[in-house]
Amino acid sequence: MEGAAAIVAALEDGLGGLLADWRERISDLRSDAADRKLLDALLVQPVLNVPAAMTAAGVSDQTASTALERLEQRGIVTRSSRKRHREWVATEVIDLMSAAEHALRRSP
Repeated sequence: MEGAAAIVAALEDGLGGLLADWRERISDLRSDAADRKLLDALLVQPVLNVPAAMTAAGVSDQTASTALERLEQRGIVTRSSRKRHREWVATEVIDLMSAAEHALRRSP
């Protein structure tokens, strides 16, 4: 169990560091910008579409779309290649979670 606890602790540290890095990338935005609200949401749900972003940030569809596009411009999310039903992916979150999952599978 100690191995699993260490893996989870490392994941928490990694996500915390990632969030701090993201906040630095958007530090020039207003404190009430929808982008800021989406950062926390991306840690829980690393794939967002506009309706999910609207719900997470409590904003209109245009504001959510603009926020996702700004996060994309700053390298926080990547837009999926789907033309219809656009989605934005926080690949760094998925990478951290995948690494933790892989480590847990190998852990005794």
